[in-house]
Amino acid sequence: MSIQINKLHFSLLRIFLIIAIQVLVIKNIRLPWDKEGYGLFLFYPVAIMFLPSQLSKPITLIIAFCAGITVDVFYDTPGVGAGALVAMAYARPLAFEVFEVRLGIKLGQESHNLNPGFFTLLMYAAVLLLIFCFCYFSFEYFTIYYIEDIIIKTIYSFLLSLTIVALYIVIFRPKI
Repeated sequence: MSIQINKLHFSLLRIFLIIAIQVLVIKNIRLPWDKEGYGLFLFYPVAIMFLPSQLSKPITLIIAFCAGITVDVFYDTPGVGAGALVAMAYARPLAFEVFEVRLGIKLGQESHNLNPGFFTLLMYAAVLLLIFCFCYFSFEYFTIYYIEDIIIKTIYSFLLSLTIVALYIVIFRPKI
């Protein structure tokens, strides 16, 4: 495995902190105008989005499942977050291919700590976050009968979550 052990330990620590922020702080945020609960702030997908690019796909999927199931325990949504996070992790290589030139790296190769621009990282994160949100609410309802609610919640939660992801990118300038 070409990834350094220290880098993996740092990534796992970062994932733990992101999950802690999600379940201890962000879970308790309620918007006063959103009485129906259509908007969720979903920050924890950022933990998988910005994993090191040289991690293998199976390792990434295992980490995504463990992170998702941990959040599911606190949100009382058995398997919903885990399934959505694994789906997003599975789509991650496609996002890398789409943004390969702009990101400056290929999946599975050492990134040499390249720092792509804000808009490139935001577009990359937006694609993955949209996949995550759609899968999350599709798994939550688990039927096509509620497609209107799935789409409304996906769009609303995507926009709310993207603002937090954008703040994360600005503050921490993540490297992939």
